[in-house]
Amino acid sequence: MRSLGLGVILAGWLVPLAALAAEPAAAPPPKRDAAKAAPAAPEAPSRAGEITGWGEPLPADLEILERLEGENLDEARKQGRLAIQGARKDLNGDGIPELFFYVDSPYFCWKGEGCTVIVLSRASLSDPWRMVGALVAPTPSVMVLGETASEFPALKAIGARTYGWNGSAYEPRSPAPPEVMDELEGE
Repeated sequence: MRSLGLGVILAGWLVPLAALAAEPAAAPPPKRDAAKAAPAAPEAPSRAGEITGWGEPLPADLEILERLEGENLDEARKQGRLAIQGARKDLNGDGIPELFFYVDSPYFCWKGEGCTVIVLSRASLSDPWRMVGALVAPTPSVMVLGETASEFPALKAIGARTYGWNGSAYEPRSPAPPEVMDELEGE
């Protein structure tokens, strides 16, 4: 920018100084009360609600399930029917979603109550997966109940039992275990 007495050359154009001075200056932003301006601390997202996204498990997730439950899955295959649906949800807020597998097979199903939902978790990305629960549900529908003081919230198999966290795994809050289905039932 070069000054020429009464004007300034801006971007190759001679602009009179009077024109520059005539433009109103931008108003300063309004002052805010500091107490009112402080944003509220973000709330932790609620983990409560239905576990959604059930479908064909990812190949990597199936590999994990096979490593942990391979013998049982082989036995279920021998019985002729095995269908697995998977879902993921971070239950404990650590950023690593837990793995859920609904295993529909006479070997994994219970008379009058449904089939097994296997819940797997790991403490960090470098830790191995471990089973933290085996729920019984009539369908792959599981609710995460509200926040709790424990590491993991309670789970409820929709239409069935509620499972609470005992510090190391999920256990049913109902007393009697269901009976195992006969091989011929469920076909």
